[in-house]
Amino acid sequence: MAFTFQAKYLGMSPWNCPAAFAILSYIEHAFGIWHVMGGLNRISLGLARAAQDQGARIQLSAPVKQLLLDGRKAIGVVLESGEEVRCDEVVLNADFGYAMSRLFPAGVLRKYAPSKLDHRRFSCSTFMLYLGLDRLYSLPHHTILLARDYKANVDDIFERQRLSADCSLYARNASVTDPELAPPPLGALCTGSRPQLRCPYRLAGGEGTLLQHRYGHSDAENGLA
Repeated sequence: MAFTFQAKYLGMSPWNCPAAFAILSYIEHAFGIWHVMGGLNRISLGLARAAQDQGARIQLSAPVKQLLLDGRKAIGVVLESGEEVRCDEVVLNADFGYAMSRLFPAGVLRKYAPSKLDHRRFSCSTFMLYLGLDRLYSLPHHTILLARDYKANVDDIFERQRLSADCSLYARNASVTDPELAPPPLGALCTGSRPQLRCPYRLAGGEGTLLQHRYGHSDAENGLA
């Protein structure tokens, strides 16, 4: 169980991931996995309703341009529209690299200054496909297709930093459990893989690299064709 897919959720190789994270696979094995009927967005909607019931005001379609600071303390945000929103406390849950590179005024950060982040190694991200299908496939709710040489596939990602000829793939066919995700007889399928090089996108510089690669995985083709 220690060498499973779950460590890769954290952007780490299961061979190098701290042993404490083995609890992820144990929890799934011992207690099962819960599915939120209607999709994970129902959790966000539930939290929004609970916050609004307590008097919170949720402002959507209002991207944040920068944090407002008073010395070393965040006291609010500046929106892309130019509006300043001041508050008692600021909770920031943006991607760390993006937040440090884009949301703080220039010259404020020291340890995590953009110039220093340029030389750090970020964990890998995931290539995801969210598919609306014209039929419902007979796959289980969760399917993991491991590369024939899983260790070599993982080493390609985290050590050799190159694209694998044989990748691992996770497919979530939640429509077999939850008909609300797509009106019958249609289906919804989510697939994810980690074929990328580590940190192919430099946040501070703003440039990205698009990588195209065709995988030949007969098990994946047979299961998802």
